[in-house]
Parts: sequence; structure tokens; C-alpha cells
Amino acid sequence: MPRAPLTLFFIASALFGFGMSFLGVLMNLRLADTGMSTSLIGDIQSAAAFGTVLVALPAAVLFDRISTRSLLVATTVISAIGFAVLALGLDARLLFFASFVMGAASAVHGVIAAPFLMRHAGERARSDAFGLNYGIEVATGIIGTLVAGWLPVFLVNRLIRGDSAAMIVGAISILLAALPYYATGDVRDAGASTQPLRSYLFNRDLLRFLKIIVPDILIGFGAGITIPFLNLYLKERFHLDTGTIGTALAASNALMLLGVLAGPPLGRRFGLLRTVAGSQLLSIPFMVLLALTYDIRVAVICLIARSALMNMSHPLARAFQMECIPPKDHATVNSLCMLGWNATWMLGTFVGGRIIGVAGFTHSILFTSAIYFLSTIIYLTLWAQPKYLLVGRN
Repeated sequence: MPRAPLTLFFIASALFGFGMSFLGVLMNLRLADTGMSTSLIGDIQSAAAFGTVLVALPAAVLFDRISTRSLLVATTVISAIGFAVLALGLDARLLFFASFVMGAASAVHGVIAAPFLMRHAGERARSDAFGLNYGIEVATGIIGTLVAGWLPVFLVNRLIRGDSAAMIVGAISILLAALPYYATGDVRDAGASTQPLRSYLFNRDLLRFLKIIVPDILIGFGAGITIPFLNLYLKERFHLDTGTIGTALAASNALMLLGVLAGPPLGRRFGLLRTVAGSQLLSIPFMVLLALTYDIRVAVICLIARSALMNMSHPLARAFQMECIPPKDHATVNSLCMLGWNATWMLGTFVGGRIIGVAGFTHSILFTSAIYFLSTIIYLTLWAQPKYLLVGRN
């Protein structure tokens, strides 16, 4: 099978990942500087997850009926427009709407990715393809995080709002990703169906679907409580400026990249299930230390280690899920995972913003640590059977 579509997809992932990293560094800080409360910022974050939740399952239906190229290009353009509104808007209702639209577009984009990689990567190379795609997003995210952190410092003396101007750079990068997506061609799955809509939820192995989704939704809830607020954690607990926060997050992403690259070889050595569970469990002590420390050096080390270990599991978990179900269910299961993860992320950001506002970051991060532990134990309980322990192992 020709590899040109994969190469173009990876190029687009690089541009998309670079642009999205600006949002992670700057949006919360920009909104906080306008006087918005942590709870209101959390609500705006939740709007993106709400958009993803509403669109995730319909996205699987669209995947089977509309060309991949059309979906990728359309959702990328919509994401760029939503990003620009988040960069320039001040009205809370407009920001809610822009965040919602970005979340909805990202849902379609995310649902397409896993089936696309499964289709175009050879059977023995699938874990590598998932890891490489995620690694590319992380690598470009490192560069983007550094640029996003320091660009407002450079622009602040030249423009009224340096952070807004910097976010527009991110929006342009996302928009440029539409070009390689368009060049992938009008690709359809040879087995794409036009089955009735009801069949996306019925006449399926719902028990297996549930086993896949439950650990995902717990991780999504735990992550939502803490991860969107890490830049505020660094700013408020350690009084860092935007440039230093960007550097710290970029260092975290750099080690995350090493974790992502180490994931496929470890998956082949120990199996996907053991590698996913092991990396998640090893990340938890660093989360606990992150909650308790007031030493910036310890905090950065914990931030880096947690990021590397927890994110090592992400592409491997997706590959494991796809290997455990037939190809006809790939888009549906991927959309259900995205729906569940983002629904609980949305709830997590809502809860996290309020926990932080009332009790501070220590309680929110410890709560996340407990949920990660619970999710991993459930994951092992549901899947630790001999035939699944061997999945992905050479």
C-alpha cells in the first residue's frame, strides 16, 4: 500500500500540533489577565469538551459517508477560525461558542485519525505509526510551546496584546495543515459502510466497547481536573512569567517525546497492555509530589516525568483498542472513546476549576492522582487475560 497519504498526514499533524500548542500555553493566561476567574476559565475549557461530546458519535457516521479529505480539510479550517476568535474575543459568550466549535471540529478530526492510520500502516507497523504520529505532534508542540511562551514577550512592546498576536500565529499554522490534508486525496475505506444509523450503537459487541471506554473516561475525568490548569499552577504557585512557563512546558513536552518514542519498542517487548498500565502507575508518584512541593526545581522534574510516563501510554492504548476490535468498528469505537473521554474531561474541568478556586492546586492534583490509579487498576482487571497480554508483543 502506498505510503504517500501517511507522509502527508504526518506533515499536517506537525502543523496542527504546532498551532494547538499555542492554545495550551496562552489561552488560560490571556483570560486570567482580563480578570476572569478560574472557574469561568474552566467553564470555557469545558465548552470545547462539550462540543466534542456532541459530535463524536456523529463523526463516526460521517467518516463512513464523506471523503476523508473533505472532513480533514473542513475541520481544520473550522478549528483555525475558532482559534482566531479565542485569540481576539473578550465577550465570555463568544469565547464559549468559539471553544465549543473548536471542540466539535476536533472531534471529527480525532475520530478520523486512528482508522486512517490503521488503514494505511502495515499490520506490523501500526504501533509505530500511532507512536510516530503522536510523537510528531509532541515534537512540534515542544517548538510551539517555546515560541508561544516567548513570542508575547517579544511582541508586547510592539502590539497592544502580544498574547493575542501570538495566538494568531498558532491559528495560521492550523490553517496551513489543511493543505497536506487536501493532498492526501479523496480516500475512503474499502469497507466503508452506509449502514443505518441505529447500527452504530446496536448489533455490536457493546460489552467489549464498554471495557474499552471505562478506563478512558476515568482518565479523562482525572486529567480534566488538573491538566488544563498547569500553566496557572506554575504562575500562581511559583510566580513565573509567560516565557518561563512556556520553557517549563516545552521541557515537559521534550521528555514526553522521549516517552512516546520509547513506547513502541517497550510495547513490542512487554506487550501493549503491560506497557500502558506500567507507565500510568509509574507516573502517579510524580503527580503526588507535584501536588505537595513548593520547590520549583522539584515541580519541574515532576512535571517532566509525569508527562513522559503518562503520555507514553496514549498512542499505545489507542493501538491496543484498535487491535482488540474488528476494522468495521474502528471509527465507532474511536468516536465513543473520544465522546466518553471528553465528556468526563468537560466535567473534570468544571470540577477542577472550582476545587482550585476553593482549596487550591494541592487538592486537585491529589484527586487526579487517585483517579489515575483507579483507572489503571480497572484497566488491568478488565483486560489482564493471556490473549490480550500478548497483543503488540513480538
